[in-house]
Amino acid sequence: MFQDTILLDSSLTEDRSEYLRRFTLIHECAHSILHRPYFSRCDNQLTLFELEDANDRSHAPLTAAMTSSYNGKGPRNFQSDHDWIEWQANSLASCLLMNKSSLSNLLEDYDLEDCSSLQKAVIVNQISDTYEVSYDAARVRFERFTRDYLNEGSLF
Repeated sequence: MFQDTILLDSSLTEDRSEYLRRFTLIHECAHSILHRPYFSRCDNQLTLFELEDANDRSHAPLTAAMTSSYNGKGPRNFQSDHDWIEWQANSLASCLLMNKSSLSNLLEDYDLEDCSSLQKAVIVNQISDTYEVSYDAARVRFERFTRDYLNEGSLF
């Protein structure tokens, strides 16, 4: 009945940007793609709806979003399964919203090896506006893209 349903908290419509709402929705879709088995096997995980058959975990509903204090700056310290799955969902959401091919086309006129801090900020603003994502999401994606671009051969 509620299989593959994602509910967003109504607070996302209040005093928040459309960009955050879009990223949150894609982030939750990423959990649906990547982590369905994880959430359906956690006995102590709260779910949005009760199952008709308590023993049938094959169609367990997904959980609501959890917040994180990580701001995307510096190395990430993964201490739990939750840290890893949030990073994975953020990474997939970022790649879905700002895919490599499209981002390459957008950035082809820039010298990514020799950008000043000001030029990086301008580029990140352009990414944010083009893909309708937050500045922070654009910054994290740009940093990963340029790191991978300079090292060549990344799938992302």
